[in-house]
Amino acid sequence: MLPNNVILKKESLQINNMYVKTFLITDFPENAIPGMLYIITHGDHTGPEIIINYSLHTRPAALKFDWKMKAKLRRLKRNIDSRQTGDVADEARSEEVKSLDSLLYLRNKASGRYADIWLSVTISSDNSTLFKKSTEEFVNKMEFKDYKVQELNSEQHKALDLAWIGGGNNALFERYRGRVLDMDAMSAFYPFLDGSISDGHGAYVGHRVKDATAVYKDFTYGSDNQNTIVVGGSDEGKSTWIKGMIVSLLLEGLKVYVFDVDGEYFNLCRAVNGTWVDYTMGTGKYVDPTFIERPVLDEIDRDALDEDSMIRAGESDQARYNEAFSNTRATISLLSENFTVKKKNAFGRAITEMWERAGIIKADPSTWTNRNSEIGLHPLYRIIKRNGEAGDEGASELKEDLWTYFEGPDSDLFAKAESGDWMKNSNLIVFHVASSADNIADQQIGAVKIISTTHMTWQQIKRDRILKSRFSAEIFDEWQRLRKNPYARAPVFRSVTTGRKFNDQTILGFNDPSVLFTEDGGEALWDNTKYKVFFRLEEKSVKRLAESASMPDEVVQKWLTLDKYNFIFRQRNGGRDIYDILKMELPQSELSRLSSTRGITRK
Repeated sequence: MLPNNVILKKESLQINNMYVKTFLITDFPENAIPGMLYIITHGDHTGPEIIINYSLHTRPAALKFDWKMKAKLRRLKRNIDSRQTGDVADEARSEEVKSLDSLLYLRNKASGRYADIWLSVTISSDNSTLFKKSTEEFVNKMEFKDYKVQELNSEQHKALDLAWIGGGNNALFERYRGRVLDMDAMSAFYPFLDGSISDGHGAYVGHRVKDATAVYKDFTYGSDNQNTIVVGGSDEGKSTWIKGMIVSLLLEGLKVYVFDVDGEYFNLCRAVNGTWVDYTMGTGKYVDPTFIERPVLDEIDRDALDEDSMIRAGESDQARYNEAFSNTRATISLLSENFTVKKKNAFGRAITEMWERAGIIKADPSTWTNRNSEIGLHPLYRIIKRNGEAGDEGASELKEDLWTYFEGPDSDLFAKAESGDWMKNSNLIVFHVASSADNIADQQIGAVKIISTTHMTWQQIKRDRILKSRFSAEIFDEWQRLRKNPYARAPVFRSVTTGRKFNDQTILGFNDPSVLFTEDGGEALWDNTKYKVFFRLEEKSVKRLAESASMPDEVVQKWLTLDKYNFIFRQRNGGRDIYDILKMELPQSELSRLSSTRGITRK
């Protein structure tokens, strides 16, 4: 390794063939917002030949509100008041007004926890022309944005030591006083928490990496959504965390529904005495989506309901016809190759004819629960087939798509229709809806089975809310396999956007969240999740998401350097995002049982 050849200049350093300059930022804009350091690494002063590094430095602030401080406050106030004459020449100096406002703010903060904060920024390049241009534009830009930049001329050797060796040179901190902030304001500069994100009670979500304290979230509190998106690469801890959350939610008394696409949740279900429902292709079992659910109001004591619950029950009952139609259409669309407008219209005509034959009239809710042998997916297929033979082109094309599932080699797929009455007494229900994570056909069938079960679970969720019996949670671990079909997405979007109305929360687990911003409704789904859980992911996926979701650069850098099985926990709080780094700590016996992933056991 070649020794460094360092040339000391007044305004910068030259280390071998690199030009280097370090700045110290000692004051910041009055209105701090999360992500405000983004401008350091983005803008005209950056480029492919420019390297920028920055570090945040803090020291406990020696700030005492004693008699000396009171005297200073009075002196500042007198100076400001003495200049309020109306003459522009006598206007108070902005520095004095700013100092007084800052001191009063800090005095009135209840926490009493303050810190001095500095920011060191080092710009380097092997191109002297671009280096000079970059440093000049950086200073102009930062000062225009109300940052106070110390250029540290004749002190660059000390500045580099300060920036690159953890701020070891305290002499510069003594000479250039930093900005005093309370811990709440510091979160705008460094979005990771000082203190705990924990509610102190509720479901366990992990331990803080910083101080090993446990974090709990009360998902039953408040009226805002409690949805969670969980992302991570293979064997990074995503599914293990979801399984741990299921146990935590069960301990808090929630009813949990899991849609399992590859059998990963069988051992957990057995360990907690849950109900395992095998709806994979080989069993032939399915929930027939053409059956319109019975009214909630017919199953409960109306005199026991308050006005709000009666309104919700009425709204739920009025939506049953449209929900059955939408769920059946989604099922057929997944079985169809290219569900065109012709095929969609052929389906609509067929299901309307089937229901009307059975005496079900859309305008008359009292007829919706009619049940006889003329209702079901098999009768629906027969009508589509007959209409196709009668000259309906869309029905003829749709019949060709569906033939294999009702008359051909896959005709055992819908062999055994089941009712959902048994669901009322189970705390954990795992719907096994596909038997392989890699088989494309099984993924498609899994989506079909999810659609046919979600309308049944949704009815139970609404029933529990109206009865005020319990909160619910729905888990979709491999979301990327369902999202590709717009009709298959509908039930999940319904739960995410309106679930809180019925005391429901949704946990979506998948491997690449950036895909949400490339499809209709994806951004709304992202916005309607209060919590985000970020496990390690490929760099390109992290950066794509950062661009789409406007994530602070500090968070992106932390995400890219996470240790295995650690995760970033993001919570939307009062209009801003707060972050912490956590790890779910489980007993070894529990970890061994929960972390088995597709035949791979974590060691």
